[in-house]
Amino acid sequence: MASLFRRAALCCVTVFFCFAVACKSHPTHSQPEQPDLKETIEWINQTYNPLPGEISNKNHGVFESQPTENGIYVTIDRTNTILRFDGCAATIETAQDPNLRLSTDMHLVSDTQTFNLSDIDPSRIKVEKVASTASASLCEMFPNSACDEAVIGLHTRNQKQAIKGHRVTEFPKLTGADHMSVSDSMDDSAFLWVNDLEYLPRLVTALKHGIELCGGKPSSF
Repeated sequence: MASLFRRAALCCVTVFFCFAVACKSHPTHSQPEQPDLKETIEWINQTYNPLPGEISNKNHGVFESQPTENGIYVTIDRTNTILRFDGCAATIETAQDPNLRLSTDMHLVSDTQTFNLSDIDPSRIKVEKVASTASASLCEMFPNSACDEAVIGLHTRNQKQAIKGHRVTEFPKLTGADHMSVSDSMDDSAFLWVNDLEYLPRLVTALKHGIELCGGKPSSF
């Protein structure tokens, strides 16, 4: 009887050893390696911002307002946005086209928002889609208009005032001290315009990935 038990035990050990060797020789498939911060930033720069030699309104950061007048679409406003990175430090630069109608009375020369991706809550990247042909109103307000643009809102963790803003506004019809206005602020939100709804979810995914790589965490509540 003891000999029988020894043979059974030896058989179990042999089977276990063979199984272990088989598993080692056939490793499980690992998950694809995620892009690092450098690759993520390069992708955003190459896809969102205008490439060298391109005209500025060819990039994905263009917002246009094109209502109809006498049955014809008329561009009355255009804003260009560029997103720049220095590691985890980010800068959003927005400027309004001075040659269009909405710049006649008030022209946004520049609106610069500077922040660190580590301060952004990756779970609070908000997207609102708008219709350029309805004066950039929210799509749900004008369901019959073409929904073709969007604004991405980046919000800080725990609403921390960590986004530094610098805004320069020109009033072309005014003179003297009233001709130009310069203001600085600290905010908890920054915004990006996107003119391609097919590209939009890819950009949101890349932004979230970059934020997480830089240490951005969800808000406490």
